[in-house]
Amino acid sequence: MTELDRVADPWEQLERVPPGSLVQARETLHWAAQIPGAAGHSLVPPEPGDGHTALRWDDALRGLATDPGPGFRVALLPEPMALLLLLDEGGPVSRLELDGRTLEDALAWLERAIAELPAPVPRQQAAA
Repeated sequence: MTELDRVADPWEQLERVPPGSLVQARETLHWAAQIPGAAGHSLVPPEPGDGHTALRWDDALRGLATDPGPGFRVALLPEPMALLLLLDEGGPVSRLELDGRTLEDALAWLERAIAELPAPVPRQQAAA
């Protein structure tokens, strides 16, 4: 495939899978995506339409990542499912494999990983 073909058709062809067999994976990915979104909600200045909580596909990571926030981004890799904490101007500083973990485990990891960043990250004030 040429680069022109990739630009014209950026979708990666996957195997045919019965849709019903993806229910558990879809639900797991949905819950895992709440973790980067929570970081955006708590730590990034609010944007109209809740864009500060959005995840965007990152080709280099092959995963979903938040937009740069106060010095860092959070990414969700689907295979193997893992969370990454990345510096805005650098690579990953912490990684958590999600197999066998709970939502609470992942949120606690994220809180610890952010607390260990070189500069403190201020929390956003809740809207009154």
